Amino acid sequence: MCDIMCSGDVAANRAADGTIPDRCEIIIPSYNRPQRLYETVRAVRHIYPDMPLCLAVQGEAAHDDLAALVARDGRIRLDHHREPGVVSALNTSITSSTADVVLLLDDDAVPCVGWLEAHLAALNSDSRIAYTSGREVNVTQSRSAISEVLRIGAEKLLGFLVPVECRVNGRIIGWTTRFGLIFTNFCHPGRARINAPMEGNFATRTADFRAVGGFDPRFIGNAWGYGAELGQRFERQGRTGAYVGDAIILHYPHPSGGSRARKGNTWYFDFLRNNAILIESIGAFGWAGAAPRLIKRYVQNLRLT
Repeated sequence: MCDIMCSGDVAANRAADGTIPDRCEIIIPSYNRPQRLYETVRAVRHIYPDMPLCLAVQGEAAHDDLAALVARDGRIRLDHHREPGVVSALNTSITSSTADVVLLLDDDAVPCVGWLEAHLAALNSDSRIAYTSGREVNVTQSRSAISEVLRIGAEKLLGFLVPVECRVNGRIIGWTTRFGLIFTNFCHPGRARINAPMEGNFATRTADFRAVGGFDPRFIGNAWGYGAELGQRFERQGRTGAYVGDAIILHYPHPSGGSRARKGNTWYFDFLRNNAILIESIGAFGWAGAAPRLIKRYVQNLRLT
């Protein structure tokens, strides 16, 4: 299903002997899902057998199978954090990396052939590109037809000021407006400019990440919006990101665990606080776009409690 052959710019990122010349590291954050992480690492190793990996493990330490794999592999570093917190774990793992480029991958996702090469091709195509995000194919869930119709209507009505280069076939891929509206459609083939990256399929130069200050450590719990906030800071420096439709991951959403798994009122108050942090970067008008999603999440939370 995902045996996508590298071609063009993607193939150019492999040397004649098939190796990847850039110094890269794949970082996989995970919280209390050791079996899921073990399966993801095995899948990554099938495609990239020699690529350095960093496991930003939070909560439970690596179980026997994963610990044995790490010990046997020799190119995996285990960055263990006792307390949950995806943002702090990622900041530590990225800033301590010796690689020139880091790629972030969710622990419940599997990259397709050509994934890393597509990210590198985009980053290397223009120094003004601060980061890249790839395409997500959700294997177990999909949007309903009604949801898609509503999204398309909202994009046409409210996204008319979003630049044409931020769209693929008319759909806005990953963009935050000055009024706090966030459009995300990381499921289409093609290429577009973005300012709101998807964190679970993401690449950046470590030097750029350090220079901009990394992810904001104030994001807590579900950490909603931490990628979009990073995008806002890059944009103030005159830089945006690139959506790369050839950098494909298959996403198998896990039913439990994860550092964003807190429920009920705690989840909602984290969501509210994280929205406030993002709006600090956008400006006061950002509350206009935040209001609908805050109301929607509040109603959803009431139904679940």
